[in-house]
Amino acid sequence: MGVAVFMLMLLMSSQLGTCSASVITLTSSPTTIQPTLTQELSLKCALEDSAVVSGPVGKRDGVAETRTDISHLISLVVQKNGVDIASITPYSPAAAVGDQGSLNVTGQIAASTGFLLLNWSYPGDSERGNLTCEANGIDATGHTTSFSTSLMVDVKEPSLTDLMNLLAKQAQENKDLLNKVNQQTSLISDLNKQVSQQSIIDTAQSQDIAQLKTCACNNDTETASSVGQVQSGLISCGDSRTWRELGRSEITKTVTFSTPYSTKPVIHLSPVAVNQQSSGHIGVFDSGNANHVLGYSVEVQSVSTTGFTMRCHIASTSSIYRLSQLDASWVSIPQ
Repeated sequence: MGVAVFMLMLLMSSQLGTCSASVITLTSSPTTIQPTLTQELSLKCALEDSAVVSGPVGKRDGVAETRTDISHLISLVVQKNGVDIASITPYSPAAAVGDQGSLNVTGQIAASTGFLLLNWSYPGDSERGNLTCEANGIDATGHTTSFSTSLMVDVKEPSLTDLMNLLAKQAQENKDLLNKVNQQTSLISDLNKQVSQQSIIDTAQSQDIAQLKTCACNNDTETASSVGQVQSGLISCGDSRTWRELGRSEITKTVTFSTPYSTKPVIHLSPVAVNQQSSGHIGVFDSGNANHVLGYSVEVQSVSTTGFTMRCHIASTSSIYRLSQLDASWVSIPQ
């Protein structure tokens, strides 16, 4: 069925005969202006190539079909009531002719085709009139030729109902905009509260950090200095090869507070220096220790008002791996 239709179209085309021609068009959106209500008037003047059937040449409002094919488009001109208002050539850009108020003109020419696009913001009575699109060019034999087509742009005064509808629409838009402003204001207020709360937290943390920095630490004697009731210090557990208490790889350390507490404080421990050593290659283990995991820990064992005892522990049972150094910092905070 598709082939039959295609052959019929070819037959009709061969019987009627076709030729290349130029088509000039002029379109307007809208075609009737309502002052105040119409936000934009758009007018397009264009020349295009087209294959037309030989026979009578058609012409309708805004469109003109010809048997002549323009090979080189020289210019496009838009006129209102016989007066030029915009133009474009291959040598000059699209532009308004004279003072045309809010008119904005764009366009281009490419060999035998081109267009002019005219836009008015909030057009009024001054845009009313007979608009003409004129194309000037040269055909294949070197003759100059000119085509034109026209249309009317009318003006219709808005009715009371139209104006009331516009006011209602604007009122709704203002209401929607006010709701958005209120939502943004509420969001900003919430964000300001969060910023204020975070500022309070930051200030408190800065004070805590400053207080901790003023704590004097004695690395050699493992004794503690006190600032108020907060005390701190550093504990060195040494080399794990020397840890053989209770037959495991661990050692206990005892710290005496420089100033006793009235009640047992809370102790915080944290490793600060850890050096691991291996006497063999990684991946080579003693027999029976292929799945061992090297790990370490520091933990508080007991606390009193005068001091505390802590433990350094290494989880490895292999003689290959050890810790050559394990230091822990501590802070005591009264409850």
